[in-house]
Amino acid sequence: MSPEQLACQRRHPSARWPFPPEQLRSRVAQALDLHGAGHADVAASVLEARGSSGLDPEQFAARHGVGVALLARAEAGELALVDLPSQLRRLLS
Repeated sequence: MSPEQLACQRRHPSARWPFPPEQLRSRVAQALDLHGAGHADVAASVLEARGSSGLDPEQFAARHGVGVALLARAEAGELALVDLPSQLRRLLS
């Protein structure tokens, strides 16, 4: 990486994010659980994977060969890990 790129990376807002990804995922899972998500841990992990990709739901679903409706169900905590298609399970392991 060039010195300019390193400087940009240090200035980017994500460099100042106060939570490690694991802690953020845990908090999202707790919030989803409080709202009745049956599989909050799976939902939080799917949301993290999509969020870190920078893709919107349609782009993310297309990239991984799943339907948008299935992705929405996974992000809502309606699907257990074993019920996810292998394309999504691979991202979470």
